[in-house]
Amino acid sequence: MISIMLDGDEITDREQLHKIFRDALSLEDYYGCNLDALYDVLSTYSEKVIITVRNEESLYSNLPFYGERMMGMLKVAAEENEPYIVIKIGDDEPEEELW
Repeated sequence: MISIMLDGDEITDREQLHKIFRDALSLEDYYGCNLDALYDVLSTYSEKVIITVRNEESLYSNLPFYGERMMGMLKVAAEENEPYIVIKIGDDEPEEELW
């Protein structure tokens, strides 16, 4: 199982966001560092990945429009690749899965 923490207070640009995914998922150098490429990876990933999003409002403030698009993409990827992709939202240790 892979755990990925996305903290909106700490993510200030797109490059940083994609580096988190690239490092956590051990993606190759040719990973496109965009939402389409990330969707392609997550929608076909065959290992359980739990993505926890903290400080969601800060993520939207730091990445206007892109943060909202990313969250929408995560939802679709999680729905299409259930049970491998799990999204959790919360500032503490979330107990409830969002998708």
